[in-house]
Amino acid sequence: MAERNGFSIASVILSYLLVAGGVVLALVGEFAGKFDLGRYTIHMVMGAGAVVGGFLAARASRGSTILETAIGGGLVIVSLAALLYSTWFGGMIFALGQAKKGALIAAGLCAVGGGLGAFVGERLGESGKSSLPFLVYAAVAVLGGCFLTYLTVMALSARSLGGLLSAQRSVVGAQLLIGLGAGALVTGATCGALARTRILLASALGGAAGVFGFFFLVVRLFGNEMSGDNLRGSLVLAAGGGIVALVGSLVGWKTFGQRNAA
Repeated sequence: MAERNGFSIASVILSYLLVAGGVVLALVGEFAGKFDLGRYTIHMVMGAGAVVGGFLAARASRGSTILETAIGGGLVIVSLAALLYSTWFGGMIFALGQAKKGALIAAGLCAVGGGLGAFVGERLGESGKSSLPFLVYAAVAVLGGCFLTYLTVMALSARSLGGLLSAQRSVVGAQLLIGLGAGALVTGATCGALARTRILLASALGGAAGVFGFFFLVVRLFGNEMSGDNLRGSLVLAAGGGIVALVGSLVGWKTFGQRNAA
């Protein structure tokens, strides 16, 4: 295992996105499997997702990044709680007090889960210079970024009851596209900065897969089929996400990754 070379903000960002992606995958698995884990199902699922995200973050990053991964995992829940609190109904929920306890438990589980996943990932040794694993890292990170962007846009529309009712679909759609593009760009740049070799193709394919996976989940959650206009629209958006992730990866590699790899 390589020694830590200072605190890595890039590792925190990537861990944040990967833990969010891991949580999404865990939630999908829970819904698909219809598991009944009792009262704290959501907490256990989030913790499991954080372990997955932390493991991937450790494999993607150089050196020891357990602290960064734990911070990234905790920040996922902090940001989700802040988004919920900013809405009119979220304020009512937090006023009851029970939501605060639940948010603290989830944040702790995601921080511990992320750190545990990173610990296991680092025990496996250096991940080498292959670019292929970054296809998975980019896909899961972009999926997490899409999820966070979607919730952010919805929270902005629901800041008040009147705002939720009067929100224009075109405006919400534009905000979502801008947010998804920014998320793919940041993910690509972060992966490029942490990579040990140039990963342009892997970032592009991973970014496209993450965006497509997100829209696939959204379409299915609303009870629709991934065919016709839904399929064509998702493929176009996925292609755009892949291109943006590739550009971000090139910037991250040229700015930080290439120098640090040398």
